[in-house]
Amino acid sequence: MRSETVEISVYAIEEGIRSCLFNAREFLAEATLLAENRHNRHAVGLLELAVEELGKAQHMAHCVEDATILGENSAIITRSLIRLHKWKLRFSPKGYVRIHSREERRMRNRLRRFYSAGTTLRERSFYVDFKRGRWQWGNLGLEEQKTILFVAQEVRIESEMIESQLSNFSRARDIREKFGLYDTRVQRFLRKTFGKTTRQKIREGPTMRVEVDVQDFLGERTGED
Repeated sequence: MRSETVEISVYAIEEGIRSCLFNAREFLAEATLLAENRHNRHAVGLLELAVEELGKAQHMAHCVEDATILGENSAIITRSLIRLHKWKLRFSPKGYVRIHSREERRMRNRLRRFYSAGTTLRERSFYVDFKRGRWQWGNLGLEEQKTILFVAQEVRIESEMIESQLSNFSRARDIREKFGLYDTRVQRFLRKTFGKTTRQKIREGPTMRVEVDVQDFLGERTGED
């Protein structure tokens, strides 16, 4: 079964993006509060929930960007990206940490785990399980205050970047309504802001920014909630 898509107005999608960002920041605030009071285990799970919400917001932002460049007032989103946990994580903006020291390398590797571990971090944070003859609970190497506060800061920065995209969408629509989509000034603004003109966007087709093969992605079966 191929992934179901739905077409809705860009304004409705932007409302969804803002809701996701607000929810992500709530998770970040709660994770930070737990870490500051030495409740690190559950804080890790809350951070992963924030990363998932960020992935959902990023997918919707990609769709609105496509619609903005093409001069359309509606966009197509993939339901799998709204419902499936592992796909939300794949679409999440990947935090970047400059490596000048061993400590920075360590923090970068830990940050990467929040985007590559699927739902494992959340499950091991909140639930006790029995696998391979022993009880499993927690995420070794991540349950320290320094790591949690660092990841929360990076995720918060990424959420602010997505929010800035919303402002760019609004400015692009305003200039498009004033001069028309194919006006030179509009196309110059689109290229400067999004890196693409309408002609390039038409030629390239829908944006699929995910670290897997696009056909595999679209053919994924919906087995999660």
